[in-house]
Amino acid sequence: MPMTSRHPVFRHADLALVCWAGMAVLGSPLVQGAEKTSAKKAGGPSPFPMGKPDAPLMVRTYLPNPISGSPEVFAHHFRPEESVQKLEDAAENTAEEAPEVKLKTAPGIPAAIAISFGPDLSACWDTTECRLLYTWRGGFLDMSEVWNPEAASLPDGEAPVATLKGRLTFVARGALPISVSAGAFGLPRYLGYEMKDGYPEFHYLYGSLTIHERLVPGPKGKSLKQEFSVENSPGNVIFQFDPANRPQLTTPEGKWEKDVLVIAEKNAGDFSLQIDLSQPLEEATLSASNDANSKNPGISKADPAPSQ
Repeated sequence: MPMTSRHPVFRHADLALVCWAGMAVLGSPLVQGAEKTSAKKAGGPSPFPMGKPDAPLMVRTYLPNPISGSPEVFAHHFRPEESVQKLEDAAENTAEEAPEVKLKTAPGIPAAIAISFGPDLSACWDTTECRLLYTWRGGFLDMSEVWNPEAASLPDGEAPVATLKGRLTFVARGALPISVSAGAFGLPRYLGYEMKDGYPEFHYLYGSLTIHERLVPGPKGKSLKQEFSVENSPGNVIFQFDPANRPQLTTPEGKWEKDVLVIAEKNAGDFSLQIDLSQPLEEATLSASNDANSKNPGISKADPAPSQ
């Protein structure tokens, strides 16, 4: 499909979305190579999809949430009390009683996209928060529960969660880093993504800022580059990172002031961050997450060793 602008090819979808090199099918995942062979033998698509470093596989589904102890990460996700208040306000304005509200929360992260760059690197990018949430290596996803025909019969408000296979190498902490930059206000708004030179580039709005973020894997999945272009910035572009994330981050551009990165306005259209993913996160670092994971069916406890 020829691109006429930098704006999105794909938007939100309620069904699981699987994309290979910019091609997508809703509810009917594409498979190729070894995955296609195993799928044919099993009489259907393999529940263990896998991309390649030069042909990433993207899956839109409910993903496990290994992040706890940092509620700022999910600052813009669904908040039940706000929905209840809106219903009560609407009823008051119409002189009617507010209806009884029973809110259900599906497990996992409902608005994220999983990206497989092969067994050495996978990533979870959230379309509500408009940010990279976590990365892992040693596998991708087990979609057995998600693609199970019986999943359609689950009660309202419940959804199957894919199982993450591998070991975490990065977990986002703190508020969206660019939220402290001039021009960033309100809620981030996801526009969509396109495959640019074979890799996903996400597009989103944040206040007056139009942001493009492309993810490019490093050799053997030991790093991940975030290539940014920020339009309509009224000044320097500023990122403030959580101290827990700062040691993994480097950039050839900008100036660091402790955990704050300042990108000069003249460079806002083209700069990058590199995340060091060479080491799995320490168990101590993930202790809070592990407690949550013990109650989350979306996290595999049998993590295969990462490839060297």
